[in-house]
Amino acid sequence: MTAMGATGAIIPGLSGYALVSRRDFSFLGGFLMVGILVAFLAGLGAIFFGTPALSPTVSATFVLLVSGLILYQTSAIIDGCETKYIMAMVTLFV
Repeated sequence: MTAMGATGAIIPGLSGYALVSRRDFSFLGGFLMVGILVAFLAGLGAIFFGTPALSPTVSATFVLLVSGLILYQTSAIIDGCETKYIMAMVTLFV
């Protein structure tokens, strides 16, 4: 329930911020790609090595990266850079 409530607040909040501010968040693209790849590999390391502090760290990292992805994707939709609207919405959903 906590995750659902947080998600219900974060997605409209960040999308609303991108909509109202009209800032271009395209500069986040490369950082997000590398960050998600590194976080994924760290998550695999957390599974195999079982370090207690690594799992919450990876989870927090993913929350921050996906928040950046919400800003990035919403900005791309608003600026007209993203013409495949169904794929853009799937990216926001994931």
